Formats: sequence, structure tokens, C-alpha cells
Amino acid sequence: MRNAMTAYRVSCARMVVKAVRDRGLPQHAATIAATTVAVETTFQNISEMVDHDSLGLFQQRASWGSAANRLNPTWSTNAFLNKMTSLYPSNSWMNAAVGKVSQDVQVSAYPQRYYDNASDGKIIADTLWPLVAEVPVK
Repeated sequence: MRNAMTAYRVSCARMVVKAVRDRGLPQHAATIAATTVAVETTFQNISEMVDHDSLGLFQQRASWGSAANRLNPTWSTNAFLNKMTSLYPSNSWMNAAVGKVSQDVQVSAYPQRYYDNASDGKIIADTLWPLVAEVPVK
């Protein structure tokens, strides 16, 4: 992802990390989600069906939900997290390889790409996590 993170892509990444944090999951979940989006779309919210009927940051198929939902970064992140937590009950995803969790949720034809991009996902999550913290109301 070096030199690929434009302002638009950073804003997409920030929305993914914020959705994880708002849900109350630990930062490692943001690493998994960011890794997945890095592989699927390089943090672009794809609104045209290029690969079958896949849309959005996570390139989710129609079986995941409506087009409008799949294009909503918060909804699509939560859909990803819902599947992750159902596949890995009792937070067992915390002890699995990032690439394995991403692959188990996405069922990609190219599983190695998640393993190869896990370090980028971690850098992105580490960088954005403190920036999306809730601001206390005064």
C-alpha cells in the first residue's frame, strides 16, 4: 500500500476502523478488516459490479445484502464482523492468523493475498485507531 493511500482511501480506511471501534471490538479486529479491504479494493468503495455482483469496500456479493447496504462502509464493515464473529465464536479470531480469518470470511480465490497484506492492515489499523476514538461530550 506504500504510496497508494490517497486522502479518499484514508477516509475509507478510517470509516472501517471507526466501525470496528464503535462496535467495541479490540484493535486486532480493525487489523483483520483493514487487511481484507486492502486486498479486496485497496480502500476504494467500488460502486460498479466488476467481479460478478460484488460491491463496496469488502467486495461483498449480493447474498450479503442490498447494493445500498454493501456500499455503506459502516454497514459492510459490520456485516464482515458479524460473519467473522459467527465463524470464530468466543473471540477465537484473536488467536488465528489475520490472513486465515480474512479468507474464512471472504472465501477468496486468492487466499494468500490476505497473508501477504496483513502487515499493511496492521499499520493502517495502528495508525487510525487512536484517531477514531470517541470524543467525550462536554
